[in-house]
Amino acid sequence: MSKSLRFIINPISGVGKKNQLPGLIEKYIDTNKFKVSIVYTQHRGHATILAKEAVQEGVDLVCAVGGDGSVHEIGKALVGTASTLAILPCGSGNGFARHLKIPLKLVEALKSINAERYRKVDTAQANGNFFIGVAGFGFDAYIAKKFDEYHQRGLWSYVKLVVKSYFNYRPSAITIAERKYTDLLLCTVANGSQFGNGFCIAPHASVEDGELEVFMLKAFPFYAIPVLVWRFFKQKIEGSKYAQFISIKNVNLKLETPIFHLDGEPLEGQNTIEVKVNPKSLNVIVGKKY
Repeated sequence: MSKSLRFIINPISGVGKKNQLPGLIEKYIDTNKFKVSIVYTQHRGHATILAKEAVQEGVDLVCAVGGDGSVHEIGKALVGTASTLAILPCGSGNGFARHLKIPLKLVEALKSINAERYRKVDTAQANGNFFIGVAGFGFDAYIAKKFDEYHQRGLWSYVKLVVKSYFNYRPSAITIAERKYTDLLLCTVANGSQFGNGFCIAPHASVEDGELEVFMLKAFPFYAIPVLVWRFFKQKIEGSKYAQFISIKNVNLKLETPIFHLDGEPLEGQNTIEVKVNPKSLNVIVGKKY
């Protein structure tokens, strides 16, 4: 008996040839295995609504077509349900898809759905709000808020914003488990290993170990940027004197600036954040090399 597979497509996320998708889906998805349906998001938060409807209808697999924002919106609706999250990475960074070794080429990603490699992975919460990959409480949260207001999308728009904002951002203090850490540029709670595009903040992070990694990066001199960037992309940031890690199952944070992000989606207005892991709470399809 074939399984139901619903594609939820974000038509404006990042980059990608999403206008070709219906034809590619028809050509490459194995119709002996899956009964396919396609829906499109129309506004922010719509993907969550559509994913909840899919769960209520008993859809077996729900595929997020977009970037980490789409994965966030759809994934949180599938937490604790029998439905499985599949991903077609069409965003700017595709951090969670990369962590799961899902191919970035659409045809190969479609074929990976046919392969049906299922895993049950961890998710997490920050003040009751689910996140799938990473939650940020420093410069990355500041950038997430700015990028959300930015008129351009895509990787290079993001890079330009980061460079421009670096000189205006003031590192802050964050209290983590009653200990105050000062002069922090980044404070990120990682379930997955990266922000996206191979920018690896937590090389040893696992989505199957029931733990989260708190990554902290202290403010650094401008001349250190090239080496730090190299370390991030080579998965060697742990060797930097500016980096520090803590493994946790749950933790309380107190922020000087009440801005944070969940999978790149900005939130604000809360200074005290309770973060906790939800072990093995989401069914996913992973890539062949995972």
